[in-house]
Amino acid sequence: MRRYCDEFVNARDPSMCARLMSDDYVLHLAGRQYVGRATGYEPAVVPLFAQFPDLTIAMHEMLTDGSRLATRFTLCGSSTRHGGNRAAWGGVALYTWNGERFSGVWVEEDHHLSRVQLRSGKFEPPVQQPGPEDPWAATAVPPAHGATEAATRWLRTGGDVRLGAEPHVDALLVSGDRFAFHTTSATVHVSGMATVRGDGTVDAVDTFSDGGTP
Repeated sequence: MRRYCDEFVNARDPSMCARLMSDDYVLHLAGRQYVGRATGYEPAVVPLFAQFPDLTIAMHEMLTDGSRLATRFTLCGSSTRHGGNRAAWGGVALYTWNGERFSGVWVEEDHHLSRVQLRSGKFEPPVQQPGPEDPWAATAVPPAHGATEAATRWLRTGGDVRLGAEPHVDALLVSGDRFAFHTTSATVHVSGMATVRGDGTVDAVDTFSDGGTP
């Protein structure tokens, strides 16, 4: 993931895709599937790098179960399509891994917020829940007792209305008392991270929806 951030996103270098992602890599974003690294993902990311030639990513939190990885992050850049106006927007991504390279990702980002900033010219970075002091120190942690059940129950009941009616759970990663997720309902696609408390309630929630484009 360090190479993904430093050598791919922060360097805006699409040639890194082949080193980091499998040939059959699948991007799930806003209800669409971009299938294949060369045929789906790269054609989607190259225009983003062109629009934001100074794009950077800041990592706030990572979760892992040993075979999958979830990240909570903020992207920031200046748009060539908006006179150089700057925007920052957050997101949560859940990656699968084939043992050598990433094989897919479920992700949503708050592109509504980025569009507001770019059109108004007012740079307002998002506020997210505080993360660990060193997000890169994440290690595989078994789910806390009852955490998977509580997270699943919260997601399937709509996440306190954040997730729309009768959401389908596309991806769920539970690490200790923290969990990351992606859901799909008839009206919205959402990714996020949250905490399961000892009494089974869920809080410290960050959710992101609206894939679209900046």
